[in-house]
Amino acid sequence: MAQIFDPEEERVTIFASPAFVIRFSVTKAEGEKNVLLYQVRAVVYGYSGLPKYTTPPQAFPVKVNPYLVTLVPPAGADPRPCIAELRYEHDPKGSFRFSPLVLDQDTPEVIDVRFNATQPGVYKVALEATVAQGGNHQTYRIMDQEDVMFIRFEP
Repeated sequence: MAQIFDPEEERVTIFASPAFVIRFSVTKAEGEKNVLLYQVRAVVYGYSGLPKYTTPPQAFPVKVNPYLVTLVPPAGADPRPCIAELRYEHDPKGSFRFSPLVLDQDTPEVIDVRFNATQPGVYKVALEATVAQGGNHQTYRIMDQEDVMFIRFEP
């Protein structure tokens, strides 16, 4: 279960449960100058209304540097791609629209993808990342289809 939030109002670099985040790493191949994280996207395969639930306990905040993907229910039977729209640096005032991330170090870069939703419900979602290296683009499935419930927390 994850909480819907307003990225304009809340510091999304400070995580408090319940949040839905996928973490993966990317590194360049040996001998290559760099690798480009070209696109991160979630694909929504289905949606349904919320079942009855109780509010889970809160957790202490942890500072991270996430990408943000806002899920939108599909309009029909076809899956809906949802591209990562924002990437937040450690200072939320330094946030900016998603742009390709160039990785030119020999150490892996950790990527956190924080999920948000336009409305409460259960989303069947998968996560993909497209990387480009040496002129080749390849899309990797980071997470297979999973059901994730999003709620709107009302204190």
